[in-house]
Amino acid sequence: MTNTTPGTTASLKPRSTTTSVNDGEGCSPAPIGNNVAVPSRPSLSGTTVRLSLPNILTAIARNQSKRLGLTDLVHKIRGGLDRGGEDWSNRRLDAHAAHVLDIFQTMRTAVGNVTGRVGLELGPGDDVAVAYCFLKAGAKKMYTVERFDSVQLDERALKLFETLDRLLPGTVRAGDVAELRGGRLVLDANRLHHTVGLFEVSGVPEPVDFAYANDVAEHVDDPAVMFRATFAALKPNGCFVNNIDLAGHNAFSKTDRPLDFLTCPDWLWDLMFSHIVTTNRVRYSEFLRCARVAGFEIAKEDVLIRADETYLRQVRPDFIERYQRLADEDLAVIQCVLATVRAGNPLSGEC
Repeated sequence: MTNTTPGTTASLKPRSTTTSVNDGEGCSPAPIGNNVAVPSRPSLSGTTVRLSLPNILTAIARNQSKRLGLTDLVHKIRGGLDRGGEDWSNRRLDAHAAHVLDIFQTMRTAVGNVTGRVGLELGPGDDVAVAYCFLKAGAKKMYTVERFDSVQLDERALKLFETLDRLLPGTVRAGDVAELRGGRLVLDANRLHHTVGLFEVSGVPEPVDFAYANDVAEHVDDPAVMFRATFAALKPNGCFVNNIDLAGHNAFSKTDRPLDFLTCPDWLWDLMFSHIVTTNRVRYSEFLRCARVAGFEIAKEDVLIRADETYLRQVRPDFIERYQRLADEDLAVIQCVLATVRAGNPLSGEC
């Protein structure tokens, strides 16, 4: 998720300094605005990529190491877990709890009253604390499904629940849904049911009243499949809320230049990220279309962050062809909350 404060427009000022990278194609910085230089970018087979050559080569090396299993081996030796997203497990408990509450409030606002309802969280990441907050808010039961074995159920997870008990009112307490046994936190599956696996394959054991995903949709292999699977899991009139981060990730994670990753051709993108958890580069209008084709009605669109117009105008000529065909209004969306409702049947056609 981008670090720009939600509800504001990203400050996208070009960098004031640049390091010249010359790969033989004449990559000198190009002036924009008031003679401010933008970062040098290599030209590969006629394609201008807005990322320095050293960063490109580093990303390729990391990806190929991952492909060969070398990265996984080192990661596991160091005690790491396969995961996507940002790691909050080593942050201070109060900061972690504040982060959880921020996500919960965003989703709760879109979902509405959850008293007596059954909910589903897709891709909880390190913890199931947001789902726990929904139990405190009155939900009858919560399901969580995470692709990676990244949810840490241990003493710290219990302390996180207990911290949330002090910050968030509710009749449910940590001890009602979880118990520490031999250093492992055991969840009461009748209240908080966690599954490791692909939701699109496993689904959930019963229909749910609402579902949500925070910074997940931009990582899934096929958003159309995700929307169809969620539509099938929801009861009639059930809602599905997505907070989507449409900015660059990994080597392209630059809050001042959030769309540079759209300049990368597919063949190079594959070399850099084929075995790395990163953005799928699906744009806002495509998510809307996938939701509608799955059968959802768009209940609310809340764009939290937009790209600066000057920056977008400057970077657009370097986008690969399919992104150049999109409207500025579509490309400018950097962070959004998309609330959809299962109101009908899936449409015929493909997303």
